[in-house]
Amino acid sequence: MTAMESLFRQPFTMALGWALVHFLWQGALIALLFAFVNLLLRRSSAGLRYGNACGAMLLMPVVSAATFLWLIVNGTTGAPAPSVVFASVLRPAQVLGGAAVRMAASGSATVQIEEWLNSHLAWLIALWSLGVVILSVRTAGGWIFAQSLKRQSTNPAEAAWQEALARLARRLNVRRPVMLCESAIAKVPTVIGWLRPAILLPVSALAGLTPELMEALVAHELAHIRRHDYLLNMVQTAVETLLFYHPAVWWVGKRIRRERENCCDDMAVAACGDALIYARALTEMAELRSGQPQLAMAANGGSLIARIRRLIGVRDATSRTPATWMAGVIALLGIGAVWATGSLSISYVHDNPPMAEAQLATAAGESATPEPRDPAPDPPDPQAPSTAPAQSSGGEAKDFIGGLAAAGYQNLSVDQLITFKIHDVTPEFVKQMEAMGFHHPTPDELVSMKIHDVTPAFVNEMKSAGFAGLSIDQLVSFKIHDVDPARLKDMQKVWGKLTPDEVLTAQIHDVTPEYAGRMKSLGLGEPSFDQLVAMKIHGVTPEFAKDILATGLKGVSIDQLVAFRIHEVDPARVAEIQKLGFGQLDAEEIVALQIHDVTPEFLRGFKDLGFTKLTLEEALEASIHGVTPEFVKAARKHGFNNLSMEQIIKLKQFDILSDKSN
Repeated sequence: MTAMESLFRQPFTMALGWALVHFLWQGALIALLFAFVNLLLRRSSAGLRYGNACGAMLLMPVVSAATFLWLIVNGTTGAPAPSVVFASVLRPAQVLGGAAVRMAASGSATVQIEEWLNSHLAWLIALWSLGVVILSVRTAGGWIFAQSLKRQSTNPAEAAWQEALARLARRLNVRRPVMLCESAIAKVPTVIGWLRPAILLPVSALAGLTPELMEALVAHELAHIRRHDYLLNMVQTAVETLLFYHPAVWWVGKRIRRERENCCDDMAVAACGDALIYARALTEMAELRSGQPQLAMAANGGSLIARIRRLIGVRDATSRTPATWMAGVIALLGIGAVWATGSLSISYVHDNPPMAEAQLATAAGESATPEPRDPAPDPPDPQAPSTAPAQSSGGEAKDFIGGLAAAGYQNLSVDQLITFKIHDVTPEFVKQMEAMGFHHPTPDELVSMKIHDVTPAFVNEMKSAGFAGLSIDQLVSFKIHDVDPARLKDMQKVWGKLTPDEVLTAQIHDVTPEYAGRMKSLGLGEPSFDQLVAMKIHGVTPEFAKDILATGLKGVSIDQLVAFRIHEVDPARVAEIQKLGFGQLDAEEIVALQIHDVTPEFLRGFKDLGFTKLTLEEALEASIHGVTPEFVKAARKHGFNNLSMEQIIKLKQFDILSDKSN
């Protein structure tokens, strides 16, 4: 016998191996009991269902540990049958008092199974140990990554968010200090840590969500902190690591995570006061999700679609099929495991007289617990709790879906139904809009009209203003840009019949009848609609026009005012140039001077050098060729005195006097 085989033949390791084997039927029975209780609690709150799931999860390692201790204490060398375990609980004196008792095998198949398990027990323990190590390394890696996420690329959130956190913490009765940080790495709001918890807010979420929606998600994370979910999740992960080989463990664990998120959703709704706002926050967050590993208690736990359906009262029966299938598999596993282990032999090593086989059978028969004949089905998705404002009964959800189907929307997806519910797109609203002349709007058009408050009353107001043929997109654009029907009538009195595009242009650029009247009063003629739009786009205000006209420029028109603003002509600089003795300038000359950067300082420099009769054309030519007052001074130092501006320009143009000799 090798050293490894000797190690795995020790009483401790043998007991461990058989405890792992027996957990196959024990875990299945616990899962069946959990499913039955959960079925009874299907109408109860998420908190009760969460407690039931946690109880089942904690019972699994307790039962497995008790089996291990039972095997150690009683010196078991074989596999204790379920009937013996039950009997040992109710009649310990009778069951444990026997010596060299051996339950006869019911058939050669069960004997072969026991012999195979005994001969391969070492390999089973080795495989189990390897699985525990791999999962432990994975868990440790996730913890290390979470801690690094907490430290890297994070900054304390702004003061406004800190105030919102404090306000929500008071509502949720969270007394311990909580850090709130902005993270450039995190993709969804995330809680990290238990003793010193920190909430990480993704920068993308802060930029993409409104403060109201973001506060709802922060309330969800505070609910996790209030409930100590980070610590409980670590305990759950430890159980899943040790008992990883049993599908019932993962099934119950999945239910725990689902109900945990439901509990926090309910607390977040109670804190923010509106289930639809919170559901909308989850919907928006779904667009920001990525494949990031779930590090702790984040807003992306569980199925977002299922959570939103629960909040708004929309049910989907098909979503429960996988859970029911899993319950059936676990039930079959439990029945098979009980049958397989029920006939396995067991021997004890004690000095007391043996107990009669009939007495043992009687004890086992009296203490046996009846097995459920059929596996309990997976309970249906619960309705929203009574504290949630958006709670609705199954009948209401059916009426909602049926009403939409009657209105011609039979094949809506779950996402479309959720969006309709969030934005209050009802069958009545559909009928109202169809009565206004919009034949069977698309789901996106209906949602867009609801979001932007395009109501039948608004449509009628537009019709009374002369816009009877607007499309849904045009109506939505009018609402987005706050087109006022009464204001629209005033605009048409000034400019006549406007097209929808012209109305939007006027609204976007704030072209109003009042603005048109003020520009007209300046004496520049009757500005057209296009000219008014151009002036508004380029910032031609009545004040700017008055300042330009006060300089005495000749021939100023509306188009030239626009050109002045495009080229950033300053009325004060125009007035300075006028004072330098160049006579009365016109608008085109001012634009040319501005384009070539001929400033009052530039002109004054030439005047100081004796160019008293310098014309604007010469000044423009000098600026174009790079002739500056400094260049003239350098030329005179080299003996080029009494040159005309034309000669100086040629001196520069032909590079007779290079810049290095300046």
